[in-house]
Amino acid sequence: WDQKCFCRKPEPGLFFEASRKWAFRLDKTYFIGDDPRDCQAAYRAGCGCVYTGENNDLKDLNFREQPEFVVKNLNEAVPYLEKI
Repeated sequence: WDQKCFCRKPEPGLFFEASRKWAFRLDKTYFIGDDPRDCQAAYRAGCGCVYTGENNDLKDLNFREQPEFVVKNLNEAVPYLEKI
């Protein structure tokens, strides 16, 4: 897991590749993740982020890397995403 690659989170390479392949705008995309590295990758790619987990898990992220929403599960994310 220590392999350094632009395609491994928290680097945003996979986000950029997916955006090119399927022609979607990252600035109009929300990424839902369950690891703090997901939040970092989303920020670096210019995406919004929803984190499924506990707020305490995010204590090491800087202000800019913090997700827009923290939920316990995907069902809790739906009302937030419907308002966007």
